[in-house]
Amino acid sequence: MFNNPLDSFHDTVAEAKEEREQLDRLLTISTARERLLVGGVALLLFILAVWLVLGNVPPETRQQLDDGRPGVDIAVEQLRSFLNDGVRGVSLAPPILRGGARDYEAARQTLAAVR
Repeated sequence: MFNNPLDSFHDTVAEAKEEREQLDRLLTISTARERLLVGGVALLLFILAVWLVLGNVPPETRQQLDDGRPGVDIAVEQLRSFLNDGVRGVSLAPPILRGGARDYEAARQTLAAVR
């Protein structure tokens, strides 16, 4: 663009403008399908966030926890029930304690008891 010192300034500017216009035509930031995918993922994340904030622990489980039954025992019972019903794939997430820390020891105990 600025390589030839004998070109007029106006020719150089016109050439640069043509290059920018060509880039505008060639450069597609995202397609409608990609925007739809991003919107769908955002909607799922929003639904998950609402569920996490507004969701409740089942009353029977809450009562067992209030009575002092360890959460690991409840999780093991539930996992065994799933396995007996034919479920073969389960994703286990460690419980979140107050303050946001994860209880990895409870997850380890649950896995050890089910194996």
